[in-house]
Amino acid sequence: MKKFVAFFLIALVAFSVSGFAAKVEHTYNPATMLNNKLEEGATEGGYFAKAPSQLLRGAHNLAFGWSDIVTDLFQPPIGIGTAMGPLTGTATAIARTTSGVVDLVTFWIPGVRGFSV
Repeated sequence: MKKFVAFFLIALVAFSVSGFAAKVEHTYNPATMLNNKLEEGATEGGYFAKAPSQLLRGAHNLAFGWSDIVTDLFQPPIGIGTAMGPLTGTATAIARTTSGVVDLVTFWIPGVRGFSV
Protein backbone atom coordinates (compact mmCIF):
# COMPACT_ATOMS: atom_id res chain seq x y z
CA MET A 1 0.00 0.00 0.00
CA LYS A 2 2.85 2.41 0.81
CA LYS A 3 4.40 1.77 -2.60
CA PHE A 4 1.08 2.55 -4.28
CA VAL A 5 0.69 5.83 -2.37
CA ALA A 6 4.30 6.81 -3.12
CA PHE A 7 3.82 6.00 -6.83
CA PHE A 8 0.56 7.97 -6.89
CA LEU A 9 2.16 11.04 -5.31
CA ILE A 10 5.13 10.92 -7.68
CA ALA A 11 2.81 10.59 -10.67
CA LEU A 12 0.65 13.44 -9.38
CA VAL A 13 3.64 15.74 -9.08
CA ALA A 14 5.06 14.71 -12.46
CA PHE A 15 1.81 15.32 -14.33
CA SER A 16 0.93 18.53 -12.49
CA VAL A 17 4.27 20.09 -13.46
CA SER A 18 3.79 19.21 -17.12
CA GLY A 19 0.23 20.55 -17.01
CA PHE A 20 1.46 23.81 -15.51
CA ALA A 21 4.12 24.13 -18.22
CA ALA A 22 1.42 23.84 -20.89
CA LYS A 23 -0.58 26.67 -19.31
CA VAL A 24 2.37 29.04 -19.37
CA GLU A 25 2.32 29.22 -23.16
CA HIS A 26 -1.29 30.44 -23.40
CA THR A 27 -3.20 33.45 -22.18
CA TYR A 28 -6.47 32.44 -20.57
CA ASN A 29 -7.71 35.91 -19.77
CA PRO A 30 -11.00 36.30 -21.68
CA ALA A 31 -10.52 40.05 -21.80
CA THR A 32 -7.18 39.67 -23.55
CA MET A 33 -8.37 37.02 -25.99
CA LEU A 34 -11.38 39.05 -27.17
CA ASN A 35 -9.37 42.25 -27.21
CA ASN A 36 -6.82 40.64 -29.56
CA LYS A 37 -9.61 39.84 -32.04
CA LEU A 38 -11.04 43.36 -31.82
CA GLU A 39 -7.55 44.82 -32.18
CA GLU A 40 -7.21 43.33 -35.66
CA GLY A 41 -10.38 45.03 -36.85
CA ALA A 42 -9.58 48.37 -35.22
CA THR A 43 -6.10 48.67 -36.73
CA GLU A 44 -6.59 47.12 -40.16
CA GLY A 45 -9.00 47.91 -42.95
CA GLY A 46 -11.00 50.98 -43.84
CA TYR A 47 -13.26 53.23 -41.83
CA PHE A 48 -16.28 50.90 -41.92
CA ALA A 49 -14.19 48.09 -40.43
CA LYS A 50 -12.35 50.33 -37.98
CA ALA A 51 -15.22 52.24 -36.38
CA PRO A 52 -17.34 49.28 -35.15
CA SER A 53 -14.26 47.34 -34.01
CA GLN A 54 -12.91 50.34 -32.13
CA LEU A 55 -16.32 50.94 -30.53
CA LEU A 56 -16.54 47.32 -29.39
CA ARG A 57 -12.93 47.31 -28.22
CA GLY A 58 -13.57 50.45 -26.18
CA ALA A 59 -16.72 49.06 -24.58
CA HIS A 60 -14.96 45.78 -23.87
CA ASN A 61 -11.91 47.44 -22.31
CA LEU A 62 -14.09 49.71 -20.21
CA ALA A 63 -16.22 46.82 -18.97
CA PHE A 64 -13.49 44.23 -18.38
CA GLY A 65 -10.36 46.26 -17.68
CA TRP A 66 -10.59 45.34 -14.00
CA SER A 67 -10.18 41.62 -14.80
CA ASP A 68 -6.42 42.10 -15.24
CA ILE A 69 -6.10 42.66 -11.49
CA VAL A 70 -7.39 39.15 -10.85
CA THR A 71 -5.69 37.30 -13.70
CA ASP A 72 -2.25 38.80 -13.05
CA LEU A 73 -2.22 37.01 -9.69
CA PHE A 74 -1.86 33.69 -11.50
CA GLN A 75 0.86 34.57 -13.99
CA PRO A 76 3.97 32.40 -13.76
CA PRO A 77 6.19 32.07 -11.87
CA ILE A 78 3.62 31.55 -9.15
CA GLY A 79 5.49 33.22 -6.29
CA ILE A 80 6.37 36.35 -8.24
CA GLY A 81 2.97 36.49 -9.94
CA THR A 82 1.21 36.38 -6.59
CA ALA A 83 3.46 39.04 -5.09
CA MET A 84 3.56 41.40 -8.08
CA GLY A 85 0.15 40.55 -9.55
CA PRO A 86 -1.82 43.24 -7.71
CA LEU A 87 0.64 45.93 -8.81
CA THR A 88 0.99 44.92 -12.45
CA GLY A 89 -2.70 44.02 -12.66
CA THR A 90 -3.77 47.41 -11.32
CA ALA A 91 -1.46 49.23 -13.73
CA THR A 92 -2.74 47.19 -16.68
CA ALA A 93 -6.35 47.66 -15.56
CA ILE A 94 -5.95 51.43 -15.41
CA ALA A 95 -4.29 51.49 -18.85
CA ARG A 96 -6.95 49.19 -20.35
CA THR A 97 -9.84 51.21 -18.89
CA THR A 98 -8.30 54.48 -20.09
CA SER A 99 -7.84 52.95 -23.53
CA GLY A 100 -11.51 51.97 -23.49
CA VAL A 101 -12.61 55.52 -22.70
CA VAL A 102 -10.41 56.94 -25.48
CA ASP A 103 -11.76 54.38 -27.96
CA LEU A 104 -15.38 55.14 -27.04
CA VAL A 105 -14.86 58.88 -27.42
CA THR A 106 -12.90 58.75 -30.69
CA PHE A 107 -14.24 55.71 -32.58
CA TRP A 108 -16.17 57.86 -35.05
CA ILE A 109 -13.16 59.99 -36.10
CA PRO A 110 -11.76 58.51 -39.36
CA GLY A 111 -8.00 58.90 -38.80
CA VAL A 112 -7.89 58.03 -35.09
CA ARG A 113 -7.36 54.37 -34.26
CA GLY A 114 -6.99 54.76 -30.49
CA PHE A 115 -4.33 52.94 -28.58
CA SER A 116 -4.35 49.33 -27.55
CA VAL A 117 -3.23 47.77 -24.31
